[in-house]
Amino acid sequence: MIANPGDRLHESIDQQPHDEATRLAAVERCAVVDLDFDERYAGVLRIASRVFDVPFAMITVVTEHDL
Repeated sequence: MIANPGDRLHESIDQQPHDEATRLAAVERCAVVDLDFDERYAGVLRIASRVFDVPFAMITVVTEHDL
């Protein structure tokens, strides 16, 4: 596990994958799969919940093993 997975997440978030292989590589680089709950993600979920006026929000990261 890397010390601060959020750093890699921010590096990759602006890059739009052009194909599935690129998307999967970005998921791997971000190292966010199977992490414990983190307050940084809770903040993103709270914002999404407010923006879309829903009671809760979720983040789902799909890996090649989930396809």
